Amino acid sequence: LRVGVFSILIGLFIGGTLGLMAGYFKGWVDSVINVMLDILLSFPALIIAILVVGRLDVVSTPEPNGWGWTWLTRSWSVTIVLSLLAIAPIARIVRAQTLSLSQRDFVLAARSLGAKGGRIIVREILPNLVPAMVSVAFTGVDVLLVAEGGLAFLGYSIESPFASWGKMVNENRERLDEFWWATIFPALMLFATVLAFNVIGDRFARRFDIREAAL
Repeated sequence: LRVGVFSILIGLFIGGTLGLMAGYFKGWVDSVINVMLDILLSFPALIIAILVVGRLDVVSTPEPNGWGWTWLTRSWSVTIVLSLLAIAPIARIVRAQTLSLSQRDFVLAARSLGAKGGRIIVREILPNLVPAMVSVAFTGVDVLLVAEGGLAFLGYSIESPFASWGKMVNENRERLDEFWWATIFPALMLFATVLAFNVIGDRFARRFDIREAAL
């Protein structure tokens, strides 16, 4: 849960900023950001996650001379890679919302009164993006929880003594005949948690009529 929440918050900050800039300024800014997003989306998510986590493990291992990013635990490595994977989808959704909001009457009125771009973004567009971003956050957390569980199942997620449902399933899957509950209950908890976040995000999207959140 901690990895999923931190990852979506970092992804919202970076992806939301990129999507906001692309949707408001358009032109070459939009083109450059879209190219960056296309590059991020072109990599297979699971492969890039395994490669990045493996490389960060090497960097965090202390060398004989004492150098090494010892603060970079596996928990932070997984958070970084999941945040990276969350940036592009979030940026696409925020961009679509910003393009729609930038043509609304209150934005055009603020622009005609001489308001600068920064003021329009902060005072007019950003407050109206909050419902969409909250909906994306709930929906994104469940996706990242599944991703973390998949990485844990493959042995690339957080390590002991921290708990992970995916790691529990992996550790006990060969002893189903003796201890079936050690595998079934972590899987059920992961399913129930993902379902809960998904339902909350869906209800929130319907409440505020956020169609783009389903992209």
